[in-house]
Amino acid sequence: IKLLDASSRWQGQAREVFRESLNEHQYRLTLNALNTTEDDQQQSAIDGWCTRNETQVAHWNRLITDLRSYESLDSSIVTVALKELDSLTRG
Repeated sequence: IKLLDASSRWQGQAREVFRESLNEHQYRLTLNALNTTEDDQQQSAIDGWCTRNETQVAHWNRLITDLRSYESLDSSIVTVALKELDSLTRG
């Protein structure tokens, strides 16, 4: 996201929205996966979440692989990726 063009005011604001959205998704994923307070059960909680959401996680991994094939990303690609991440966090 930090590599997106921000030469105009709107591009800069869009980049900031993307960054905030990504942070929110990361927070929600963490809460969803670590719904336990026991330190020794955290890995088990993550594994269980991944198993319960196996299809969505596989879809996300394919998307990330696809994104890595691009030399550069633009706002349309980031928008779609964040929408897919939103689906994963709500999964």
